[in-house]
Amino acid sequence: MNFGKNLRKIFVDLPGHGASKFSAGMSISDMAEGVEQVLDALEIVHYTVIGHSMGGYVALELLHRDPRCERIVLLNSNTWADDPRKQEDRRRVARLVLHSKKHFIYEAIPHLFWQPEKFSADVQSLIQEASEMHPEAIGAASLAMGQRHNHTELARAAGSRVLLIQGANDSVVPVERMRATGLLESCVYKELEACAHMAHIEQRAQVEEIVNKFLG
Repeated sequence: MNFGKNLRKIFVDLPGHGASKFSAGMSISDMAEGVEQVLDALEIVHYTVIGHSMGGYVALELLHRDPRCERIVLLNSNTWADDPRKQEDRRRVARLVLHSKKHFIYEAIPHLFWQPEKFSADVQSLIQEASEMHPEAIGAASLAMGQRHNHTELARAAGSRVLLIQGANDSVVPVERMRATGLLESCVYKELEACAHMAHIEQRAQVEEIVNKFLG
């Protein structure tokens, strides 16, 4: 993605991703603390976070806890906490990946796209990346998401400092529920057609245009 042409860009591997270590029982807050440590080491004085899906939950936590966080972009993410049914689904995923990670990955990743057949190379690339992750890391991330805080009021108070980008066909983050939060009146909201949970791949040009406008 081509974001912020004249801005410094820092890419952080969250725990369990890339070469970043993870620990059982980690939380979204722990992930945010890890990002803060990276920014501290780089002596960053202010920043904007662009977070996709789980990365959006980390972005919200940073907005909540770190005064240096000026703005956030939630890409195919949301502001609410999981209800009990969704929490149980997270626990089911954590158990499943321990016993059949390959099956889970091959089933789950294509369903993140509205028309996966049009993005077969991207689907295969994501499957390969996920295949290299430790199953316990995937499970720990799933459990962490299930225990995250509700930051809807935080986003509402932040107003135009928050950009929400949703896929019209996203089954992971339904647009109907996002509309029901009332955030569309306070935050910057963009809803993209012909895409699901992977808007940055399915509608790359539109996402770049929207984010760059937001970044100014």
